[in-house]
Amino acid sequence: LVLDPFCGTASLLIAAANLGADVVGSDVDVESLFPTVLPDGSSRSKNGNFRRKDGSQQLDRTAEDNFDFYGLRSRLLDLFGADVAEWMHGG
Repeated sequence: LVLDPFCGTASLLIAAANLGADVVGSDVDVESLFPTVLPDGSSRSKNGNFRRKDGSQQLDRTAEDNFDFYGLRSRLLDLFGADVAEWMHGG
């Protein structure tokens, strides 16, 4: 089991999953993990800096999408936001 408390685009977790580990990740920046739903109903993700093995850039995709792309979704146990300031102030 690998836990990455600062997983961002989950690249370390993807590498660990590729080697057979079950993985869990969190990040203070929830938008890097999950898409943000915009007022018009569309969504976007901050995951655009992630480059796939084929050289393409991953725009408007999430960290979970990275596991799907590499066929490793079964190794992903959980991703969650971990912003302590939100917890302390009831966010």
